[in-house]
Amino acid sequence: MSLPLINIATWNHRPKGSGNPLSPGLRVVGGVAFFCIALSFLSCQGYHQRGMGLEEMWQLCDAKDYESALPLARDFVLRYPVHPVAHFLLGKCFANKDSPELTRAKGEFDMALSLLNVALETEQIELSITVENFKVEIHYETALVLFRTALEAYDAGIVMQASLGILRTALKELEEGLHYAPDSDRLIELKEVLERMIRQATTPQSLPLYSDAHYT
Repeated sequence: MSLPLINIATWNHRPKGSGNPLSPGLRVVGGVAFFCIALSFLSCQGYHQRGMGLEEMWQLCDAKDYESALPLARDFVLRYPVHPVAHFLLGKCFANKDSPELTRAKGEFDMALSLLNVALETEQIELSITVENFKVEIHYETALVLFRTALEAYDAGIVMQASLGILRTALKELEEGLHYAPDSDRLIELKEVLERMIRQATTPQSLPLYSDAHYT
């Protein structure tokens, strides 16, 4: 049985501030596990005096107050440029602020993963389930900003076929995340969405090139 087609013209066109485009039951991020990563890294790096700033940023992001978290995250990254958690939170701010900057968000997520891998290779942080969860978060958020980038291009009148490379890169990110969390509902859901979009984009007769529908 074939998968249902996605209405590209209406998928993920969210009202401002409406949050994650996926189903409500899949929006919860492992806040406790993630903050354990942050504190673990602080401890390993000797950042004991810096934990409060990171905690404040995390709490603001957890409350979806990205506008307030953004200047804190920028300042933290300037002061501690090799801190992967700070780059991740800065990426979250760029992706979710009132006027999203998806390209900058993608860059911060890439930097977070790179710095985390360097820390692991130099034994500056222990590999544990919390680190694996952190990698899942990075791969998921990276895939999500790529997904949104493709949809923004479609909104601008660019045919979905032109975004195939972006969609396939997003799918690869999700596959990386599923390596660590094969049963993650939210990763599986977004992966299925991307697979259907790619299928539509490679079957032009099944996909309207562009819709004149107005979005809110």
